[in-house]
Amino acid sequence: MSNVRHNFSSSSVSKHLQGVLVDVVNMAALTLEAEIKQTLSKSQSPSNKGQPPGTVTGTLKRSWQARKTSQVGDKILTTVGSDAVYARVLEFGHDYPGGQPFFKSKAIAKKQGNPIPGTDIAFAKKSSPFAARMKKTKPWTLAARPYVGPTVTDSAVLEKLETRTGKILSEGLRQLSGGPN
Repeated sequence: MSNVRHNFSSSSVSKHLQGVLVDVVNMAALTLEAEIKQTLSKSQSPSNKGQPPGTVTGTLKRSWQARKTSQVGDKILTTVGSDAVYARVLEFGHDYPGGQPFFKSKAIAKKQGNPIPGTDIAFAKKSSPFAARMKKTKPWTLAARPYVGPTVTDSAVLEKLETRTGKILSEGLRQLSGGPN
C-alpha cells in the first residue's frame, strides 16, 4: 500500500471548488428551464384558473431561458426567466382596471398584435380626442395560472435537481481528492 500525496495550494483548491459550484448552479438553472418548458408543454388550451396556461403560440415556452452563471465576488449568480411580458401576469394573475377606449378595426387590431386572435378589437390611447366617444373596457380579473411555483416545488423536479447537481459536485470533489473519476 502506498501513500499518495497531493500538493494543492489553498488558492487552487478554492478556485477548483468555485468552478465546481458554478457548474452545479448552472446545471440547476438549465434543469429548471427544461422543467418549466415541460410543464408548459403539458398544459391544455384554453386553461382554467389554477392550471398552467395553455399553449396557443408557444411564445411563453420558448421565452424561458437560463442565463449564464457567473461569479461576482464570493457569490454565484444565475437567472432563469422569461422576457414575455405576460409571463408574470399568468403566474400570479392580474386585475385589469378597465376604462381603455376601443373600437373595431381588423387592420389596426392586426398592427397592434391583438392578444385575442380572430377578433377585430383595436385599442385607442386614452389621450385621443376621440376616446371620450368610444366604448370602454370593463374592469376584470385574470385568475392566476401558476406554472413556475408548482414546477419548482414538485418532488420529481427536486429529485432530478438533486441527482444532476449531486453528480457534478461528487465528480468535482473526486477530482480534488485525486480519486478515480
